[in-house]
Amino acid sequence: MKKQLLILSLVIGMILTFNTATYAKTTVNVDNQIERVNLQSGLPAPGYIRGVNVLFKSSANASSATLGVFEFGEEVVVNYFAGNWASVYRIETGQYGYVNRRYISFGAV
Repeated sequence: MKKQLLILSLVIGMILTFNTATYAKTTVNVDNQIERVNLQSGLPAPGYIRGVNVLFKSSANASSATLGVFEFGEEVVVNYFAGNWASVYRIETGQYGYVNRRYISFGAV
């Protein structure tokens, strides 16, 4: 019984120590820039297109159908990253699709 209580208290302590408010993840993006993602705010998050005539694709594949073209500075909601692609929601049209992640900025463009 004492062993079970000890294990339970250790598990609870680990959960409280590594909660989303204190944990952050560091990654390197395709431009070899370090990105620090706070998992408390995490994704989805607002982002901006940092390119001109950026293709909006139907899937995370360069040969997939093109849904449209983004203009510089257009705001999107970034849902998640899949390799070199970002899953985004296009606010202007209400569509979901993909854009190459090198064209996503989380700050002012």
